[in-house]
Amino acid sequence: MGLALALAACGKPTESTAAKADGVLMRVNDRPITLFDFNLQQLNAGMPKDFSEESQRQVLDALVRAELMYQKGLELGLDQDPGYRNAVALAEAKLAMVKRQEMQKRVYEREITQKVEISDEQAKEYYERHQTEITHEYHLGSLQFPEEKEALAVLERIRNGESFEQVADSVTAETRGIDPSDTENLRRQWDLGHVRWRQIPENIMAVIAKLKEGDVSEPIYHEGSGYIVLKLFEKREVPEADFPSLRAEIKEILRNAALKEREESYYQALKAQARIQQVAMPPQPAGPKPAAHP
Repeated sequence: MGLALALAACGKPTESTAAKADGVLMRVNDRPITLFDFNLQQLNAGMPKDFSEESQRQVLDALVRAELMYQKGLELGLDQDPGYRNAVALAEAKLAMVKRQEMQKRVYEREITQKVEISDEQAKEYYERHQTEITHEYHLGSLQFPEEKEALAVLERIRNGESFEQVADSVTAETRGIDPSDTENLRRQWDLGHVRWRQIPENIMAVIAKLKEGDVSEPIYHEGSGYIVLKLFEKREVPEADFPSLRAEIKEILRNAALKEREESYYQALKAQARIQQVAMPPQPAGPKPAAHP
């Protein structure tokens, strides 16, 4: 048995190898114990792959012991025990999740990744269309709010004479619990420094491109971030921002965007062809319900 396992582990099975045909190493009341079972038990026990024959036998004995107890439990009807059934249901749900995830990765590779290519011509067209943004960097201040009315209230304060910096420090101190006198720390929270086009979402870049130095933007909605108010402190040219230097980077950015678009389109097409029925909603977690907004 030890020799058979050693050969199987090396990937060189012979006609005399116990695992030759179907990976079965032993049978316990006709139920198979496979090489896969053995390797998994070995892994769970933290044993090295090149361990001794005695250690191999210990692993096999542990598998036989567990199988005999399992079979006895079935004989006793313990498979109807609620705790056992819950544990099995959880394991089956985890297996189903793994199967979905593994298959999703393979479908994504075949149907999405392999079918998206960006040409040099597409990259060149993008560069020429966005050349001003690409060849400059922008020193920005940014304030972020979950609701538009909060962003508008801050904008109103600026229009009434407060500077963006004063408002930014005030709002940051209040929302993040920072000492108002710690101006250096406050500024670090909202001053983005100099950023490039590739660091800025396209819808926000479109607004920034229209600002002059010193301008403060209207509230900009960005999914996942809420409403953003920006100040453009400085716009300056970037050296070595020619197309040959940026070709690969632009192609990667365009490819990522194309992948995202194709994935969403592919999903929506699958969804449109499927029969999807909402049977129930998950139960709400216990605890006090949030107060409703007036």
